[in-house]
Amino acid sequence: MQRGSIGEYLGSITLADVVNMRMIGFALTRAWTYVMFFSTVVHYSVRNDISHLNSTDTWSSLGLAVLMVGSALLSKQFIRAVLGKRWVTIAVPTALLAATALLALVEADWFRQPWCSIICTVTGIGLGILYLAWGDAYTRIDETKTAVEAMSSFLLAAIIFPIVIMLPRIAGVASAMLLLLVSAYILFGRLGVWKEKRLLGSVQVNKSGFLIKALLSVGILGFAESLMRALFLEVNPVVDVDLYPWVFLAAALLSAAVISITVFSEKKPDFAFAYKVILFVTAFIFLLLPIIDRGTFLANVLALTGYSTLSLLVWVVLARTASRYHLSSVVVFGFGWGLMVAGGLGGTFLGSLLTSFVDLTPRTLSFIALLSVCALLFAYLFLFNERSIVELTAEHDRDASRPFRRRCEDVAKFYKLSAKETEVMILVAKGRSTPRICEELDISQGTANTHLTHLYKKLDVHDKQQLLDVLEGRQTQ
Repeated sequence: MQRGSIGEYLGSITLADVVNMRMIGFALTRAWTYVMFFSTVVHYSVRNDISHLNSTDTWSSLGLAVLMVGSALLSKQFIRAVLGKRWVTIAVPTALLAATALLALVEADWFRQPWCSIICTVTGIGLGILYLAWGDAYTRIDETKTAVEAMSSFLLAAIIFPIVIMLPRIAGVASAMLLLLVSAYILFGRLGVWKEKRLLGSVQVNKSGFLIKALLSVGILGFAESLMRALFLEVNPVVDVDLYPWVFLAAALLSAAVISITVFSEKKPDFAFAYKVILFVTAFIFLLLPIIDRGTFLANVLALTGYSTLSLLVWVVLARTASRYHLSSVVVFGFGWGLMVAGGLGGTFLGSLLTSFVDLTPRTLSFIALLSVCALLFAYLFLFNERSIVELTAEHDRDASRPFRRRCEDVAKFYKLSAKETEVMILVAKGRSTPRICEELDISQGTANTHLTHLYKKLDVHDKQQLLDVLEGRQTQ
């Protein structure tokens, strides 16, 4: 993309980049998540009140974190298990719809533990699979579209959230199920994610430890943000149902403003600058919260702004990481989003312990805020700093042959090609004719044709263009 003024750069973004099926589908998934985990529309029990909501959120988050991190650790097995499997695209939405309906029945006396916690865990696992699928969808688009669509999706979800929350409970539950059903149809039906067997990029983690440091920093950020939210967010979804969704919407608007101003503040998206400014804003919020009266509208908005901003930034950076380095979206989003949720779970748990057993005086809260800021500084200075993100966003055009060769090797490894079949595939991708392949590899035409036949069969393609589509990570028809 040509460098120009920011006006020219944003001028290349069309309405289709802001409002399209992918953005709407992702927004509906996020809206369903908000309704499930940030309200009592579905998770509500007259037996346990708000403690039941906290319990269901904990089990759901645990299921999500375990699924995503586990899928990243066993990425090859996970990819082979889900890609091209139609039953996966049907079973996951069906299980989540059933879980939503069952969790709406927790008021019934016969529906007690451990079934409620088990269903919540299943809900988290299903949501983790949806997030991995959405991660794959966003890995394959332009980085500018990713940033714009992600912001649009988070805002639309925050708008849908209060609308659903203000409906009568039965209508709210039905709306939540409809949100899930439509988003799954868009994801697996219209977009065709995971519909065909194809390579999701290299599944190897960077040997230098760059990716590991980046992902650990995400976990630390999630822990610090969730700890502060647990201590300072005092909007009770049961009591203040009229206030809570508007607090959430205000936080989403503020987060989108911070992200958009920083990301699009230069001639092209500057993620290094955005990362630095967002950490500064987050640290400022942490230090500001102890001196603001708890329970006020401003305190609640600030407490949720950290969550919204972190979630939005992490999603955009993970999509760019997978796309830039041709890494598997399962590995990047599995580790990245999974560790963020795991860190958030730890922060929420610690915050609950402190709230229950420690006298949270202003001095104590200020000390905890200071420690949280130190955690942010540690992540930035020693794990994933500005230099790291500059490396992430740097262009790698010095040797064009290496990415091509690496991509071919990734495809060969994934589809279990032999050494000769790999060489034939590389030459075909370079446009060599069969006689030229025979000459370069010193093989007969019959042998070359045999290798081509085996190659096309293993990749499940029928011509050269479909072979190129596989190498470029596109879906085959």
